[in-house]
Amino acid sequence: MCNYLIANINDGSFNGTKILEAESYSELWKEQAITGWRGYATEVGLSWFLGEYKGAKVKSHSGYDIGFLSELVLLPEIGAAVVIMMNSDNIALNNICSNVMDIVLGE
Repeated sequence: MCNYLIANINDGSFNGTKILEAESYSELWKEQAITGWRGYATEVGLSWFLGEYKGAKVKSHSGYDIGFLSELVLLPEIGAAVVIMMNSDNIALNNICSNVMDIVLGE
């Protein structure tokens, strides 16, 4: 997951290999709809949720099923990312992720 996030932060390049054109990110990360949610996922692009967290632009995607939760968060303007994966389905993952993002942002 870390390699995937690095490739996304680097506009589709990883270890000198281009896996997606940089222009594709303008489409992936272009607002398609408003989510109506509070927090850092107020809009949706193509498979990515978009928003801001404490002034930093955020691109995110989450997943869940019985027994697991995951959250990917990109902060591309500062070249940082957070990935949290856990074998649980009853924990407030957004709270954990927000606290980790606070650390990444130096708060």
